[in-house]
Amino acid sequence: MDRTFHHRFTIGAICGILLFSILMFYFFWEKHALIGTLLMVLVLCMIERVIHTTYTFHKVGTSLPGKEQEILVINKGRLSMNKSIPLGELHEVTRMKTAFGLNHYLLLVYGTRKRMEAVMPDEEEGFLSELKKRWDSTRK
Repeated sequence: MDRTFHHRFTIGAICGILLFSILMFYFFWEKHALIGTLLMVLVLCMIERVIHTTYTFHKVGTSLPGKEQEILVINKGRLSMNKSIPLGELHEVTRMKTAFGLNHYLLLVYGTRKRMEAVMPDEEEGFLSELKKRWDSTRK
Protein backbone atom coordinates (compact mmCIF):
# COMPACT_ATOMS: atom_id res chain seq x y z
CA MET A 1 0.00 0.00 0.00
CA ASP A 2 1.28 3.47 -0.88
CA ARG A 3 1.88 6.10 1.77
CA THR A 4 2.24 9.79 0.87
CA PHE A 5 3.78 12.61 2.89
CA HIS A 6 3.59 16.29 1.97
CA HIS A 7 6.39 18.84 2.02
CA ARG A 8 6.77 21.13 5.02
CA PHE A 9 5.87 24.79 4.38
CA THR A 10 8.78 26.69 5.98
CA ILE A 11 9.39 30.26 7.07
CA GLY A 12 12.11 30.55 4.42
CA ALA A 13 9.67 29.56 1.67
CA ILE A 14 7.10 32.08 2.92
CA CYS A 15 9.72 34.85 3.08
CA GLY A 16 11.06 34.01 -0.39
CA ILE A 17 7.62 34.03 -1.97
CA LEU A 18 6.71 37.25 -0.17
CA LEU A 19 9.96 38.98 -1.17
CA PHE A 20 9.69 38.07 -4.84
CA SER A 21 5.99 39.01 -4.87
CA ILE A 22 6.78 42.48 -3.50
CA LEU A 23 9.57 42.84 -6.04
CA MET A 24 7.20 41.73 -8.82
CA PHE A 25 4.58 44.33 -7.82
CA TYR A 26 7.27 47.00 -7.65
CA PHE A 27 8.41 46.30 -11.21
CA PHE A 28 4.83 46.33 -12.48
CA TRP A 29 4.26 49.61 -10.62
CA GLU A 30 7.35 51.11 -12.26
CA LYS A 31 6.08 49.89 -15.68
CA HIS A 32 8.82 47.31 -16.26
CA ALA A 33 6.43 44.66 -17.54
CA LEU A 34 9.02 42.22 -18.85
CA ILE A 35 10.90 41.95 -15.55
CA GLY A 36 7.60 41.88 -13.63
CA THR A 37 6.34 39.04 -15.82
CA LEU A 38 9.53 37.03 -15.32
CA LEU A 39 9.24 37.50 -11.56
CA MET A 40 5.58 36.47 -11.73
CA VAL A 41 6.54 33.21 -13.44
CA LEU A 42 9.26 32.67 -10.82
CA VAL A 43 6.77 33.22 -7.96
CA LEU A 44 4.31 30.80 -9.56
CA CYS A 45 7.03 28.15 -9.89
CA MET A 46 8.03 28.67 -6.24
CA ILE A 47 4.44 28.30 -5.06
CA GLU A 48 3.93 25.24 -7.29
CA ARG A 49 7.01 23.54 -5.87
CA VAL A 50 6.18 24.32 -2.22
CA ILE A 51 2.54 23.25 -2.42
CA HIS A 52 2.80 20.16 -4.64
CA THR A 53 5.97 18.44 -3.40
CA THR A 54 5.17 14.96 -2.08
CA TYR A 55 7.12 11.95 -0.86
CA THR A 56 5.44 8.62 -1.69
CA PHE A 57 6.46 5.15 -0.59
CA HIS A 58 5.52 2.79 -3.40
CA LYS A 59 5.91 -0.92 -4.24
CA VAL A 60 6.86 -1.88 -7.79
CA GLY A 61 7.28 -5.25 -9.38
CA THR A 62 10.67 -6.44 -10.58
CA SER A 63 11.64 -8.75 -13.41
CA LEU A 64 11.50 -11.69 -11.00
CA PRO A 65 7.96 -13.01 -10.45
CA GLY A 66 6.66 -12.58 -6.90
CA LYS A 67 9.46 -10.17 -6.02
CA GLU A 68 8.56 -6.55 -5.30
CA GLN A 69 10.80 -3.57 -4.63
CA GLU A 70 10.10 -0.64 -2.30
CA ILE A 71 10.89 2.81 -3.67
CA LEU A 72 10.54 6.38 -2.45
CA VAL A 73 9.15 8.64 -5.18
CA ILE A 74 9.91 12.35 -4.72
CA ASN A 75 7.54 14.49 -6.77
CA LYS A 76 8.48 18.18 -6.73
CA GLY A 77 5.39 19.46 -8.51
CA ARG A 78 4.05 19.39 -12.03
CA LEU A 79 6.92 21.41 -13.49
CA SER A 80 9.73 19.02 -12.54
CA MET A 81 10.55 15.36 -12.99
CA ASN A 82 10.00 12.71 -10.33
CA LYS A 83 12.96 11.14 -8.57
CA SER A 84 12.82 7.49 -7.48
CA ILE A 85 15.04 6.13 -4.72
CA PRO A 86 15.05 2.33 -4.24
CA LEU A 87 14.98 1.68 -0.49
CA GLY A 88 17.28 -1.31 -0.96
CA GLU A 89 20.03 1.12 -2.03
CA LEU A 90 19.54 3.46 0.93
CA HIS A 91 22.66 3.68 3.11
CA GLU A 92 21.79 6.17 5.82
CA VAL A 93 19.30 8.82 6.95
CA THR A 94 20.62 11.81 8.89
CA ARG A 95 18.79 14.70 10.54
CA MET A 96 20.46 17.96 9.51
CA LYS A 97 19.99 21.61 10.52
CA THR A 98 20.47 24.68 8.37
CA ALA A 99 22.41 27.78 9.40
CA PHE A 100 21.46 29.15 12.83
CA GLY A 101 19.20 26.11 13.37
CA LEU A 102 16.22 27.84 11.78
CA ASN A 103 15.22 24.83 9.72
CA HIS A 104 15.86 21.10 9.63
CA TYR A 105 15.64 18.35 7.04
CA LEU A 106 16.45 14.69 6.48
CA LEU A 107 19.47 13.82 4.34
CA LEU A 108 19.14 10.50 2.48
CA VAL A 109 22.36 8.87 1.22
CA TYR A 110 21.74 6.17 -1.40
CA GLY A 111 23.19 4.33 -4.37
CA THR A 112 26.63 3.01 -5.19
CA ARG A 113 27.96 6.51 -5.82
CA LYS A 114 26.65 7.80 -2.44
CA ARG A 115 24.16 10.26 -3.89
CA MET A 116 22.34 12.58 -1.50
CA GLU A 117 18.80 13.93 -1.40
CA ALA A 118 17.30 16.30 1.17
CA VAL A 119 13.66 15.79 2.14
CA MET A 120 11.45 17.91 4.40
CA PRO A 121 8.27 15.96 5.16
CA ASP A 122 5.53 17.71 7.11
CA GLU A 123 5.09 14.78 9.50
CA GLU A 124 8.73 13.89 10.07
CA GLU A 125 8.31 11.22 12.76
CA GLY A 126 5.69 9.36 10.71
CA PHE A 127 7.95 9.56 7.66
CA LEU A 128 10.90 8.14 9.61
CA SER A 129 8.86 5.28 11.08
CA GLU A 130 7.44 4.38 7.63
CA LEU A 131 10.92 4.58 6.12
CA LYS A 132 12.38 2.33 8.82
CA LYS A 133 9.53 -0.18 8.47
CA ARG A 134 9.89 -0.41 4.68
CA TRP A 135 13.69 -0.30 4.76
CA ASP A 136 13.77 -3.23 7.20
CA SER A 137 11.35 -5.21 5.01
CA THR A 138 13.61 -4.78 1.95
CA ARG A 139 16.73 -5.90 3.83
CA LYS A 140 15.18 -9.24 4.88
